[in-house]
Amino acid sequence: YGYVRIGYEAVQDDNRFDFIGRNDGFILDNARFGTKLTVADQLRAVVSVEAASDVEAGNNQPIGEIDVRLRDGFLRWDPFRFAGIQAGQFKAPFAAEELRSTADLVFVSRAVGQEGVLPGRGFEEPGVAVDRQLGAMLSPLEPLTIWKKYAGAYYLMVANGNGDNELLNDNDNVAVYGRAELMYDRFVTIGGAFLVNDRTEGELPNQSNDDDTGYAADILLQLYGGEVFFQWVELTTEFETVPEAGDRTQRAWHVQAAYEFTTPWVDLKPGYRYAVLDPYAEVDGDLGGLDLEAQKVGYHTLGARFAHPKLPLAFFVNYTFTHEEAPYKLDNNRLQLLAQVAF
Repeated sequence: YGYVRIGYEAVQDDNRFDFIGRNDGFILDNARFGTKLTVADQLRAVVSVEAASDVEAGNNQPIGEIDVRLRDGFLRWDPFRFAGIQAGQFKAPFAAEELRSTADLVFVSRAVGQEGVLPGRGFEEPGVAVDRQLGAMLSPLEPLTIWKKYAGAYYLMVANGNGDNELLNDNDNVAVYGRAELMYDRFVTIGGAFLVNDRTEGELPNQSNDDDTGYAADILLQLYGGEVFFQWVELTTEFETVPEAGDRTQRAWHVQAAYEFTTPWVDLKPGYRYAVLDPYAEVDGDLGGLDLEAQKVGYHTLGARFAHPKLPLAFFVNYTFTHEEAPYKLDNNRLQLLAQVAF
């Protein structure tokens, strides 16, 4: 299984900054290939590789390289319908936006709260995405029926907490991720999640300890070809090594709506998304006199997905109107075009 996604991106030039809007061109967004082995419907082994992983050259540097890296590599055993064990590297059970497959996205890319502000698009800022982790998870393989058309699912994972493709844990502590979902038929899915992660940053001997606590909530409504999705994520970091820095809370949320029109020639799915990333929503300590309130960004995205009715071929057209606050306001609206083949 897998997918290949080829895109073209054009960012409005901002005359004040050379690193914004001056690297328009074609992008190899994904070249994902994977394989799955299933034995007796109980044992599973999954391996997937991304042949178009971005390796950035540095902060606010719109240059870098494309590398090949492992994405998924895990084993799963499901001795019972209500519980199974999964171990290896895979997506941590946290925000629903991350758990949705890239090939099934309504828009070209995920919301700014998850992926952050990428190089060339503005002042670079990481999102609150958890992404893949190396660890073990307890969960059912499929949602469990609760009563009539109601179903639910749970996910509990312990992991290293220092991201994907890392050789070892960053310290002696494990991170904990948990998520629960409640569903009504195929129409409504409500989810909530939490995380606790004690991180160690830097290289010896200059290391620091940070404690993360995060929460997420989301709701997905799907009815007669239409969908409405809302997600809210909050991540609070306590700077244990530098207590005078206090606590920092990052907040991200977005709402989106789309409707699919089916015709004999093409399946058209127009949509709209408003996404917010507030990297300094709350700060207790002193972070060097920065204008923290002005770090907040809000993106309006208009998009359309054109899918072939029989072939696994889709085209995307997105235009994003960006909004930053003074003194960080920029001219950086963005056009994105993308072609995708999934198999």
